[in-house]
Amino acid sequence: MKINELSKLTGIHIETIRMYRKEGFLHPTKLSNGYYDYSMEDYASLLHLKKLRSFDFSLDEIKQSEHSENISEYLEHFNDVEKRLTNEIHAIQQKIKFIHFERNHVLSSINTADTSVSINQSIDEKIDIYPPYETNFPTFSYDPNFFLYTTTPIFIPKDILNGPVKNENIQVKVGIGTYRSIYQKMNLSIPHKAIIIPNGICLSQIIRMHDLTSINLSQLEPMMDYAKQIGKPFISDTTGYLAGITYEKGKPVYLMRIRACIEKNNIISEDRI
Repeated sequence: MKINELSKLTGIHIETIRMYRKEGFLHPTKLSNGYYDYSMEDYASLLHLKKLRSFDFSLDEIKQSEHSENISEYLEHFNDVEKRLTNEIHAIQQKIKFIHFERNHVLSSINTADTSVSINQSIDEKIDIYPPYETNFPTFSYDPNFFLYTTTPIFIPKDILNGPVKNENIQVKVGIGTYRSIYQKMNLSIPHKAIIIPNGICLSQIIRMHDLTSINLSQLEPMMDYAKQIGKPFISDTTGYLAGITYEKGKPVYLMRIRACIEKNNIISEDRI
């Protein structure tokens, strides 16, 4: 049969059939006029290939399975694909988990007033790093899913947090952070320039920022005053979380939840990511 007939019978595009022929999956007879005559064997091969592709077999995996010497070896390729799909399912489930985590974090942030101060138990030690990064920084060199586990911290030194509230701008830095458990999970070493925020009781506050290089110290007044009122100085620099980016009058506004530790403890949350 001609290639256009085979295409209609199988629902596979003509160019794809040609590619499969060149890859050695089909074995039509080449006629004297240069055209190919496809047989029912080619038809059956195409249907089988299409089924395996629907199982998510790659072309290499199909080729290897078709060259198996016995049924056990043939079935082993099915086992390999099943394992890969199981891993992909696990990865998707992890992404869904992080979507829930992120959504809940965003909701709690946008429902909190700028002047409100929250007292929270952190879930683990936070490991924050700020540009310029080390050359072996894990985001660029290791697991591509590293960003799933990250937050966007903002750095304000604890000395400033424990000082007087002033109507003046201070310089800040924005970086990337995650938890110690994530470094352990991925078997990564912690960069030596990392800032470690201890696990413990923290004060947190929502801040809306238009400029991520500086902040007016008066915006931190609720957090700073509250720490003084309860007699608990900050024992760490700030870390943070970028809850979202919105626009006002065409300019971006960064909704930042910042926090800093006032009391260290060893409580590790079962809900940590």
